[in-house]
Amino acid sequence: MIPSGGTQAISCAFSYSAASYTDADPDPTPTVTGTSGGTFTSTAGIVINADTGEIDLSASTLNTYVVTYTVGAKACTQSVEITASFSNTKSLAFDGVDDYVDCGNDSSLQFSGSFSISLWAKLDGSGSNALISKDSHGGAGNGYHIDFRSGSEVHAWAYKAVDKLTVTGLTTDTWYNIVFVFESTGGANGNQYLYIDGSEESNNSITSFVASTTKDLRIGVSEMVVGFETDGNIDEVAIWDVALASTEVTELYTNGPIALNTDTGNYTSSSDLQAWWRMGDKVTSFPTIPDQAGSNDGTATNMDISDIETDVPT
Repeated sequence: MIPSGGTQAISCAFSYSAASYTDADPDPTPTVTGTSGGTFTSTAGIVINADTGEIDLSASTLNTYVVTYTVGAKACTQSVEITASFSNTKSLAFDGVDDYVDCGNDSSLQFSGSFSISLWAKLDGSGSNALISKDSHGGAGNGYHIDFRSGSEVHAWAYKAVDKLTVTGLTTDTWYNIVFVFESTGGANGNQYLYIDGSEESNNSITSFVASTTKDLRIGVSEMVVGFETDGNIDEVAIWDVALASTEVTELYTNGPIALNTDTGNYTSSSDLQAWWRMGDKVTSFPTIPDQAGSNDGTATNMDISDIETDVPT
């Protein structure tokens, strides 16, 4: 009880319900447990109501802020992080006849050294399905290529098919995360690694590597070989200009497509992401399949907007 004629001590205590929010969350308002009537402030970039402390998340810049509540001569603070929202709700379905996405032949998709490719795929057919291809597909064709064959095998290679890596025992109608890594060991020599669902399944060493082919990069078909049209769904295709470490590959699989997001991904090589086609998410002007990491937008060819489906890896 405050004695008659006394003064209640001023307190600046307040708190938000969480330390981190996405820009799609409901706008949070803090609870003031101290003295009311103070003012909320923070640094530039955050949109905050000075009287209530409510944060307009969608209008604020992604960053970590220190919010200060000042009442009388007292000031209290809380750190609040605003991150990018992320959801994976769509993939692109290929008909196994003539569907594909053409991503062009930008220099950022050509490599003379290390690089990595990640994608998710669920195949309906048991034929030869070229998941991603930028090569002439011959015995000594420059470039790189990943395909799913016979309903049970994944093949991947850099430079030439005779050096391909093979993983067997897969099944149709199942989502898999497939990661191919080429690690340069100097000059035109290097090591290839093939991962399925975060685990290394095959590797070898190659020589005379060249991946600077002028062929367009295509998703869902091989440019050079008739009969490699993909029958099934492909999602979240990403390319780095470095060799991902095995721990990074595991993280990509464990955390799912959200790990690719450069705003939320915390694996070491997130800043080396060169291209990222979400294969349905973020599409605003079909048939353009936007590149979320670079400027190599793809074009869905012989496809229509109904080929964007809600079947996604979980």
